[in-house]
Amino acid sequence: LFILTGCSPTPAAPSAVPEATVSQPTVSQPTAPSVEISLTALDAPVEVSSGDNPGTGLQKDDTVNIQVNDKVSVGEGGRALLRIGDRLQVEIFRDSQLQLSEAKREFGDSIFVRLNQVYGHTRVVLGKDANARVRVETTFANLTSLTDDTEFMVCQDPEQAKLTCQVVLRGQVEVQAQGK
Repeated sequence: LFILTGCSPTPAAPSAVPEATVSQPTVSQPTAPSVEISLTALDAPVEVSSGDNPGTGLQKDDTVNIQVNDKVSVGEGGRALLRIGDRLQVEIFRDSQLQLSEAKREFGDSIFVRLNQVYGHTRVVLGKDANARVRVETTFANLTSLTDDTEFMVCQDPEQAKLTCQVVLRGQVEVQAQGK
């Protein structure tokens, strides 16, 4: 009789079992479509500048897309048209400067646009179904459209640092001047 000890194979070390990979569902937040903003030079000189870019001159009938923080300068004899989608237009008259400070989609597909009018003359026109608000800020006053189908004009004299004119041609506009 043979007694065999130690002849049995040694048990194998447990192999590393890969941990179960639990796949997490990917939840993507819907991103609101961007607001399309274009600028057309109706009469030259018109210049667009942003950040470090010293400026790009536009010739009559040139159209470019612009972004938030871009500045539009319209020289003597110039005129430009800023279009925000098909909802509103801002006409920028000669010897004026305007900065696009904010443009965003809000609840219910509405659009909010904030403009800084450094100096000069502008005319803001919201369509009948614009579903948009626009605020024009100057050093003296802030003007905000309250309803669709609104049209108003703003004049700003940089030397006086006062709002020199504001005319509502139709619709409703809120005016806040010097915090009132």
